Amino acid sequence: MAGSAALAPKSRLHCPCGKYLHAEDSEALVHLAQAHLAADHPHLVEAYDREDILWMAY
Repeated sequence: MAGSAALAPKSRLHCPCGKYLHAEDSEALVHLAQAHLAADHPHLVEAYDREDILWMAY
């Protein structure tokens, strides 16, 4: 199926700081990225919402 890749959940993200995040599915990745932001970039927590995180993910 040609279009199935576009519908696949996004589960990976490279943070601009260089940290690689990987989760089981998109929702888990959003939670992982939010936890990473809170721990390593607290000044950016409010700058990235769910849609921003998923836009950066692949």
